[in-house]
Amino acid sequence: MTDSSLPFEIGHRGYSREQVDAYLAQVRTAFAQNEGRIKDLDQQIARLRQELADRDRPVTRVGDRIAEILHLAEQEAAQLRSDADRDGGQIIADARARATRIITTATDDAEVIRRDAEAGAEKRRGELDAERQALDRQRAAIDKRIAALRTALGQAPPIEVTAADDT
Repeated sequence: MTDSSLPFEIGHRGYSREQVDAYLAQVRTAFAQNEGRIKDLDQQIARLRQELADRDRPVTRVGDRIAEILHLAEQEAAQLRSDADRDGGQIIADARARATRIITTATDDAEVIRRDAEAGAEKRRGELDAERQALDRQRAAIDKRIAALRTALGQAPPIEVTAADDT
């Protein structure tokens, strides 16, 4: 079964989980129904064998027909078992492969998002550092200007305030 034949819509990070769950539920139901049919046929075979064993008198003609029916029922049960095992195994293998692809895609997407977030945070840190440095330069220039104005006015210089005192 190819991905283009799957009855699922492609979602943001792979197939729609609800659709995959619904599909797997349908597969499980079909598998259970086939197992029920097999069990019913096995019971029918056992019952027919018991009926044959319980008969006191051999009825050759009827016995041959029952043996033929029993043989056909056994063949059909074996074929149903084989088909159910093959189909069920393939469905489970396909579902596991799809789940692995979905997990891999989600993991890759998460890694890309994490790297983008880290890069954005680093860029913003750089911008904030540059802004802080610009503000520090502006403050230093303003402090020099105030000191020059005080000197020009004949006032004593104020006590130095450092960046550590401001915080």
